[in-house]
Amino acid sequence: MASENRIAITIPSLVLKKSSDVGRRAKNEPYIVTSAIDGNEAEGQRPTLGVRVFPKISPGEAVGLVGSGHLVYGPDDPGDFVAFSILVAESDKDLGNGLGAAHEQAKNNDKVKEALKTATGIGAAVAVADIAIEVMLAVLKRNKDDQLYRVDGTLLRDVEPGYRNNKFTVGNEYVDMTIQVFQLGGNLASLLNEAD
Repeated sequence: MASENRIAITIPSLVLKKSSDVGRRAKNEPYIVTSAIDGNEAEGQRPTLGVRVFPKISPGEAVGLVGSGHLVYGPDDPGDFVAFSILVAESDKDLGNGLGAAHEQAKNNDKVKEALKTATGIGAAVAVADIAIEVMLAVLKRNKDDQLYRVDGTLLRDVEPGYRNNKFTVGNEYVDMTIQVFQLGGNLASLLNEAD
């Protein structure tokens, strides 16, 4: 039987409201960088890092996400907590290998490794996820990319809203984004029995 605390965190909707490079181009290349760490990973594990690029997006257009959207975390049982960070940026040039290099540098960064060695509890885990995003930001800044929006979140198992199904709508003048938490507990047989 699956754990009742299995969850997934996704971004089902992301709209580029306007470009940070006003008047320079009709199509833009926004991208998202995600970092997540949970209570099970807090001691000695690396945060989960994700990157997704959306080429040729016009201001006012939603990026191409279908189904449940871009996966930020899971599906997994996060233990006592899950902490995540989401960055939305806009590329000023072809990302090519730059994003891949930034991803690798964040995964193998000495600050991240050191923080993981001493990580205990939620505060340290949040710091590790934050350091990973900061390392990627530093690499991407060299490309003169524009940071459009950043959001951080923490879900605690025993504190509302906990791991229940939930939706958060966030954004600013450049971006509208929805973050969805899916509770995945239970098994298919029990769901089918409830439907009868």
